[in-house]
Amino acid sequence: CDLHVTSAAMTSLEKGDQWQEAIELFIASQVARLSQNVVSCSAAITACEAGRWWPGAFDLLQQMRQKALRPNAFSHQAALSSTVDTWRQGLKRFESMRREGVKWTVLGCQDLI
Repeated sequence: CDLHVTSAAMTSLEKGDQWQEAIELFIASQVARLSQNVVSCSAAITACEAGRWWPGAFDLLQQMRQKALRPNAFSHQAALSSTVDTWRQGLKRFESMRREGVKWTVLGCQDLI
């Protein structure tokens, strides 16, 4: 299975309120040793956002850094949105983004508020 197909499938699952299945697909792609990229990792982070599973979102951001993938504004925004119920984690993520020089989007600022 190709990484682009896997990323598209994860996005479809997340949009269909099946975020846990999207994460399982991401894990399966890692087990199959598909090389991950920013798009596939961001799709998995967005699935975590849909489930409000902020520990998973932050873990994926860390995995991206370990794989020398640079999380983009979209990756950070999705991770930040996953913290909607935990304002302390949201502020922690904001500070981390600021240190990394991530450019803010309107949606990212809206999520923080």
